[in-house]
Amino acid sequence: MIALDAIEFLIVFAGHVGVWCILFSQIHATSLPRKLRKLVEKIVFAVMVIIPLLLALQFLGLYPEQAWMRPYRFFCLVVLMGLSLRWGFRKFTAQKPAGLREGEFQLVDLGDRIEEPKYIGFQAQVLKRFPGNQSLQLSIEKRDLVLEAWPVEMDGLVIAHLSDLHYTGKVTRQYFEKLCQECNACLPDFIFLTGDIIDNPDCLAWLPETLGKLECRHQKYFVLGNHDLRVRDEAKLVRAMEACGFQRALPSWQPIVFAGQTFYLAGDELPWFQGAENLPRPKTAPAILLTHTPDRIYRASELGVDLVLAGHCHGGQICLPLIGPIVAPSIYGVRFAGGTYQVGQTLLHVSRGISGDDPIRWNCPPELNVMRLRSPQSQM
Repeated sequence: MIALDAIEFLIVFAGHVGVWCILFSQIHATSLPRKLRKLVEKIVFAVMVIIPLLLALQFLGLYPEQAWMRPYRFFCLVVLMGLSLRWGFRKFTAQKPAGLREGEFQLVDLGDRIEEPKYIGFQAQVLKRFPGNQSLQLSIEKRDLVLEAWPVEMDGLVIAHLSDLHYTGKVTRQYFEKLCQECNACLPDFIFLTGDIIDNPDCLAWLPETLGKLECRHQKYFVLGNHDLRVRDEAKLVRAMEACGFQRALPSWQPIVFAGQTFYLAGDELPWFQGAENLPRPKTAPAILLTHTPDRIYRASELGVDLVLAGHCHGGQICLPLIGPIVAPSIYGVRFAGGTYQVGQTLLHVSRGISGDDPIRWNCPPELNVMRLRSPQSQM
């Protein structure tokens, strides 16, 4: 009987964790002011700890059963069942996007190439000791994407996609310098950066020696993310990026000429920066949209965008064996946590990012995504 009660408690606890992970993801998908979001996070964390503690004490006979406990246990069981069914359905019905071709992946430990101190501050020093922490191990991922509307004249165009650099000052600048060297070695035609560049305004001084050193054959573009709001002076950040050779992708379709042909590029920084609310349908295909959050994918698909590049979710940062990520800051939870997806005729790639607010990654290394865009005619 005690064993069955213990199993029931563990199942309820798993459902409880699921409930609060969903809530946590939803909070981070909003444009709530940072102070308010942090307050809500603390409340969520407190409740997440207190409720199972009370349930455990009640299970041990040290706390009387309250009226809310039985309904809440039932609720957690229902949630866990629903999450399990959804996970199983997605796991076993997921199909590789039609336009995605097999890629080449290389894991490079940049931590071996930089000097101490690699992590700065007490919190970072503690996290670096987490067994299996991959926060300095860069996965260089090269893949071909076949876009139905991509003309044969532009076949082979190479994009380096970076996201979520998170210059916090908790990881040494050398890490980002080595990252940029690896990116340059990939010889991209374009570099697209999809937000969350600066967390700590003091790190603006890092830009010339990092992003300023990035090289490509044509142009570098960026959009901003929610963490960039921590730089109070948006114009100052934009000027600093422009000084590094980047152009901000605006919420309007800009024609880009390559190999005598044209594709269209736009930026969508919603919900944190306004402007893309009335982004129109591209004049002609093909079109590429840069956005920080993958939550914009369904709107992009409605507009007929061919390729969307995003970040924000960090791949979950901590991925459990078999289960995968359990938290992602998206209204869709972990559905678009990281990787390549197809929604309608639109391909979406969500980068796991380069760093994070906290330097911890497990089974989810940082990602440098290098894409070669292919024309259907080239595959015949």
